[in-house]
Amino acid sequence: MKLARERKLTIEIQKSDFSAQGGSASGGKIPIVWCEAKQITHVISNLLDNAVYYTEKGGVAVSYELAGEDKEFLQVNIKDTGAGISEEDKQKLFQKFSRGSHATNLRPDGSGLGLYIAKKIVEGGGGKIWVESPARNAAHPPATMQQLRAGGVAGGAGDGKGSTFSFTVPIYKNQQTEYKEQRISRENKIEIF
Repeated sequence: MKLARERKLTIEIQKSDFSAQGGSASGGKIPIVWCEAKQITHVISNLLDNAVYYTEKGGVAVSYELAGEDKEFLQVNIKDTGAGISEEDKQKLFQKFSRGSHATNLRPDGSGLGLYIAKKIVEGGGGKIWVESPARNAAHPPATMQQLRAGGVAGGAGDGKGSTFSFTVPIYKNQQTEYKEQRISRENKIEIF
């Protein structure tokens, strides 16, 4: 990731001990998940690219854990130290052609489709996707890239509180075990547009 190197951002993959989380069937390793590899790679790439692009200082951390009442999902979390996302922008973030006000200032050429497509892929495979971010101060307008490079905008964007994008994918169960989750198949296509 060239941009991460240019900004001297740290990118950390945080390992998780699944046996300590009740995932003894996996022997403490990342469990096999039920998803299309190319599509879930697209989701991870989109979230990582966004995290790096909208983080001027600090870094990005990727973690994973078991989730769900019966630990039937793998949850992936991508946390950054970027500007954060306002409450208003969070409401429309995963909609088609929708972009946050801060994102529009920093990256005017974006299409507003990346997170929408990521949501369709994750939900089409039986998972969920969401974002958590401390609200930015609405009294201050979103910063431009030039303002962030010059040291940020006090009380507004660029304060380093960041965002965490998370998604879940179903864990593949042994074929002898009853499995109730959806899977992507030719009959259950993901409709993006």
